[in-house]
Amino acid sequence: MRPEENLSQAQGVAAAIRTQRPATGAELGARLNECWPLHPVVASLLGPLSRRRFGQNQRSVFGFLNSAEPFGFQEYLKVEPVARARAYSGTQLWDYLRSNLEPSILASPDGHRWSLAVDAVERSEAKGGDADHLELVKTIALIDLFKERSGLLPSPSVLAHALPHLSEESLAACLEDLKAWSIVIYRRHLGAYAVYAGSDFDIDAAVAEVRTRLPAIDLARLRNLAMLQPVMAKRHYHLTGALRWFDVDIAAIADGPQRVRDFRPQHGATGLFLLLIGTEAESDAKAKRVWKQSVDAAGEWPVAVGWTRDSFMIRELTAELLALEAVRAERSELQGDAVARREVSARIARLSAEVEDRLNHAFVQAQWAWSNTDNEWTPGSSSSVTLNAIASSLADRLYGQSPLINNELLNRIKPSSNAIAAQKELLKAMVERWQEPRLGIEGFPAAGGLYVSLLESTGLHAARSNDPTRFQFVDPPENGKAGLAPLWRAAEALLKNAGPDGVEVAELYAQWRNPPYGVRDGLLPVFTVAFLMSRAGHLAVYLDGAFQPKVSPILIDRLTQDSGSVRLRWTEASDFHVQVLGAVADLVSEFGGIPTGQTHPETIEIARGLVGLVLGLPAWVQKTSKLSGTAAKVRNLAKMASDPNKFLFDDLPAVFAEGPSLTKTDATRVIAALRVGLSELVDAYPQMLRELEHVMLRELRVAESSARTMKALHKRAQIVRGLTGN
Repeated sequence: MRPEENLSQAQGVAAAIRTQRPATGAELGARLNECWPLHPVVASLLGPLSRRRFGQNQRSVFGFLNSAEPFGFQEYLKVEPVARARAYSGTQLWDYLRSNLEPSILASPDGHRWSLAVDAVERSEAKGGDADHLELVKTIALIDLFKERSGLLPSPSVLAHALPHLSEESLAACLEDLKAWSIVIYRRHLGAYAVYAGSDFDIDAAVAEVRTRLPAIDLARLRNLAMLQPVMAKRHYHLTGALRWFDVDIAAIADGPQRVRDFRPQHGATGLFLLLIGTEAESDAKAKRVWKQSVDAAGEWPVAVGWTRDSFMIRELTAELLALEAVRAERSELQGDAVARREVSARIARLSAEVEDRLNHAFVQAQWAWSNTDNEWTPGSSSSVTLNAIASSLADRLYGQSPLINNELLNRIKPSSNAIAAQKELLKAMVERWQEPRLGIEGFPAAGGLYVSLLESTGLHAARSNDPTRFQFVDPPENGKAGLAPLWRAAEALLKNAGPDGVEVAELYAQWRNPPYGVRDGLLPVFTVAFLMSRAGHLAVYLDGAFQPKVSPILIDRLTQDSGSVRLRWTEASDFHVQVLGAVADLVSEFGGIPTGQTHPETIEIARGLVGLVLGLPAWVQKTSKLSGTAAKVRNLAKMASDPNKFLFDDLPAVFAEGPSLTKTDATRVIAALRVGLSELVDAYPQMLRELEHVMLRELRVAESSARTMKALHKRAQIVRGLTGN
């Protein structure tokens, strides 16, 4: 139930307001009375308070009434006993503002007066003021803060109504104490009290002095204030699955062209959004001219250049902010002046927020133009155009052949540790169980999801046409939705152009990373192994320079750790190669170097059979110099062979063919030389034994090698066996 004294307090407050504003209606007292349990002083201040600039998101009176914040009205209702309820007082409103809104107030135009008020409360506590002193100074400070809009002054009568629990004598004594402590002052012309402004530091004069020696604008400070965030190419991301972003930066108009020329993407960025700000009071005509020059200065990387007409305000606000920061850092007077120190900090906070807002607004409202096109966008010219839309257009143009892979685990520059583990599991399955459906992956672990999105849906792993139960890696469909065919063509062209030295996988990675493909690092190992498996008949693989007969898990581990350790070499079967390969296979089979039953042996098996045939000969054959030049060359080439393709298609033709342009005649010549050399090598040891036998018989005076003669020779040998050392 509303206390009776509330009506007299409401009428007293209304009368005080009418003194300052005679046009105030007579019903104000009744209305203030109906606001109970809000004290009439609080009710008269809530309206002006809600309209101040520190109100969060246009904070309203109703927002305050419903707020559950500390010291708020809802908390008061929960803890105040209904039977003997005291009205929600100005002291409680002060505590609410300080707990919840002080940073916003300090950054608002009321920041200085709030600083004075807070300092007054703190000095009252330091002087030993009791609860009555604190309630009184908080009430004076609160009413004084909103006096212009509320029409209410902290006069003795208003203070008596605001603090009804204080007797007239106690109120007067507390006021005298506060005046004696230089915390409040009585202004006779107003008939009211006010917080004593104890600071005599002239902030404006100090700022003006500092500005004369500071630069007009500090772009590095501007960047920090703006907290510039990259611009995402959102539409491009939704279409391709690759998240690409553009760096955002600020530059002086005069530095624009050089800044654009020097731009190189860092840390995975795709391009640059550069906002030009006037630092020398350039005219609009000059600014536009340099702006266009900046756009034209772009190189291979996409750059969008913006120009804002808000340069003057940004420049002025930044200069004042820098001056205030210098004042705070340099002026020793502030150390002993809490009020001035608090106000300087509040002004810095307010200016920082305002500069940030200005810069963000400048980015949105700037005129933008971008490299290598005639496109230009002015705010308001198209509601559908945003910085993100511009970024997507630039990304589409730069990475026009980017594959469409919707997999967030690996379609990124730095996959997570869990994604890397799933990637390794998938790669291992690709080389060990490539003939099995789904690579033998059961269910849907992480590797199973990668298989579906990277290999199955893209058509890279498919069933054989003649046996649906056996799978194989194939080239991507030419018009496949994933758009992987250009990657395969680019890789094949790179390998073919590399010649006999081949290329490191790191070079293939670099080509796929760069425009127009833009493949992310997480996808590179998977697509590389898929390419190897689909082109196994044309690729020779080397690890640390050593030929690898097959793609093994060990090679996969090294490839993921150091792509430069794996090298690929392309081999193309020309008519010469086909003729040599077939003839060598027949020749090696003739000498027993290839197991029977293999009608279509692979290159590696043919080379292995030839090398094994030579290395399987007796040790004397491996070392003797009593061979013809042809046989010695065949033996030495076989002993040094480490790569089947190089051995058959490069080394043998280099020794036995007559010119670099290999023809069928050269193939015949190589095959003939190889036959002669192999025949001699195979027969060399038996021939040596025959010659040794002939010499021995001649020295023993054996005229003929008949059975009777040899039997007599054996008998002679038995007699001298063990008696001589020769």
